[in-house]
Amino acid sequence: MKIKYGIIGLPNVGKSTLFNLITKSNVKNKNYPFCTIDPNYKDILIYNSKIKKISKILKIKNIKYPSIKFIDIAGLIKDSSKGYGLGNKFLNNIKNTNILIHVLRIFKNKNIINLYNKNSVSQNIKIINNELTLYDLNFLETMKKKKHNIYSNEYLNKIKKYIKQKKKNILNKEQIDYIKKINLISLKPQIYILNTDSNKNEKNNIIKKIKKYLLKKKKHFLIINIKNKNIKYKNIIKKIINLSFKLLKLKIFITIKNKKIQGWILNKKDNIENATLKIHTDFKKKLIKAEVINFKKICKYKKIDKIKKMGFIKYKGKKYIIKDGDIIKFII
Repeated sequence: MKIKYGIIGLPNVGKSTLFNLITKSNVKNKNYPFCTIDPNYKDILIYNSKIKKISKILKIKNIKYPSIKFIDIAGLIKDSSKGYGLGNKFLNNIKNTNILIHVLRIFKNKNIINLYNKNSVSQNIKIINNELTLYDLNFLETMKKKKHNIYSNEYLNKIKKYIKQKKKNILNKEQIDYIKKINLISLKPQIYILNTDSNKNEKNNIIKKIKKYLLKKKKHFLIINIKNKNIKYKNIIKKIINLSFKLLKLKIFITIKNKKIQGWILNKKDNIENATLKIHTDFKKKLIKAEVINFKKICKYKKIDKIKKMGFIKYKGKKYIIKDGDIIKFII
């Protein structure tokens, strides 16, 4: 499964501009609400430093980096959950993502239409998050009305209470697992992008205020002047990927075969057996064990044959939890 990033926010906050910057695209970003109607999709490669370093050491030119998908979604407005604006069409697009990039308008520009709360970014955050929550609550109400629903109203009401209060002790393990299964959008991790027009962010009083608010709420954020022509594309991508991998608890493992080096995205708790499904579904049935080389050993000794002679290649069973940067050879 490819990791999908949904870019969300109010209209005219810089979502499509950020999408263009991240994906090196040229989608339209006109100065009117709902300029984006159908979502824009684009895959980008993760230029992982470990893969790059190993390829140089072992002189492998055929490199395949792992990729992720960015989705530029139409602007959300108040009462979208009731069908206003693009309504549920917008919210359904969010359903298919793993993490949300929530763009906030910090810049001042009289020529770009600003629909909401010009002086209250925290209020704008609440508008979006309220709509995500309302969408989920409506979804659960629909579940309650289904004739063949296997869950009781009391069960679903507990989940509704959790969505409103975000207190984990409300639910048992079965209910937490059910929440993951039905993919509720208000519970997806978010990275807030403070889209500023200032290059002196630390002295900007508005940014200071919103930073204080986000820190208090324990939210994750990045400050970016998206329109800045001197902005370094690689730095922005690196920050977004590093933070998103931390929030989603992801890692990258590496395979080397037939003079080709390839990176694969995996959940942090996944083991050798889980990793086989990334390569080929048949591998899981045939898997005996795996050769594992530590990334640091490659960097130190430079040659796999030398590492093998020194006994640094470890043979691991199906339940071995892969570490970030492990080089894996599956034995079937």
